[in-house]
Amino acid sequence: MSETNVREAKKRVLFLDHAKALGILMITYGHITELGNSVDRWMSLFKVSVFFVTAGFVMAMSGSWRRQSMAELVKKRLISLGIPYATFSALAVVVRVGAQFLKTGGGKKLLKELLFRFFTLRGLFPLWFLPVLFIAEIIFLLILKSGSKVLLGLTFLWPVLMTLLTSRYIDRNRALLDGLSVKMDVTLVLSKAVVAVWFLAVGYMAYFLFEKIKTSQGLLAGILLFALTILFSRITKGIDINMMKLGRYPALFYAGGVAGSLGSLFIFRFLEGKKVSLPLFTYFGQNSLALMGLQRGPLIINIIYKGFSSVAAIEKTPGIKYHAENLCVLALVLITVYGATELINRYCPWMLGRLRKKSG
Repeated sequence: MSETNVREAKKRVLFLDHAKALGILMITYGHITELGNSVDRWMSLFKVSVFFVTAGFVMAMSGSWRRQSMAELVKKRLISLGIPYATFSALAVVVRVGAQFLKTGGGKKLLKELLFRFFTLRGLFPLWFLPVLFIAEIIFLLILKSGSKVLLGLTFLWPVLMTLLTSRYIDRNRALLDGLSVKMDVTLVLSKAVVAVWFLAVGYMAYFLFEKIKTSQGLLAGILLFALTILFSRITKGIDINMMKLGRYPALFYAGGVAGSLGSLFIFRFLEGKKVSLPLFTYFGQNSLALMGLQRGPLIINIIYKGFSSVAAIEKTPGIKYHAENLCVLALVLITVYGATELINRYCPWMLGRLRKKSG
């Protein structure tokens, strides 16, 4: 990669952070709301896929997979994804089991369930995303390393077919997901990884598309793509990628994920080009991993939601008042997580996989 391209890559990181911030804020808000309303349906289309798309975009932009061996790439991702998976899972187990013990005087059953989810890689709460991303990236890196354009092209086809097959299998055995079943947990994890590979490929190819589209043209494309996500959300429903629910029309899940992800990248790239400052999005985009690990596992959302409900009963009918109240909860969650994130960044960066490099 030339020095010019390296400088360009560094320059373009900001709008990727903003897209990830949008994703993590939508995920957090989705954990606060309890009703299957139109806003939830719209967010479910691309709030997770945007992370996979940006990851693929970064792969193409940095070109690090060309310079590093497969062993180095695996090691790097084990550190950046595996350590946070372990540390935030441990935090969730301590808090959840501790709270259960204080409430009932026991917690062995909960501890067994949480450890089972951890070791099968199904994950605790939003942390399911980390092993899925790891597996998907390793698969996609192997495809890139193969140098086969045919295999890369097929990447856009086989994940769609496989996810349709695996989602049907999961639908037939969905009741087993509530129990402790290694077979079902592994199937769920691998199914989501296959979905992720498809979106990684989209993000990878999107980088080369962005190279040819001006920012002003990108803004128009972004607005049109966002309009499509609204239309798709009115047609399909029941999307929950964590549980491999692809909605009424699975094709719209894929189309909506692409439209929302690329639409956000186009819009944020335009805003960055116009020097529009988005400090909140910059911060939470760069710290999206911490927000993911802190919001549900340690019960932060649960505590704040119940506390807010005790002083201001939250509306039970979806509407302006309902969303205004939940946005207040979101603001309180972000303030709390901000404080915890700063403590981690300052005193425990290793929790995020940021290990100190050896001197010399």
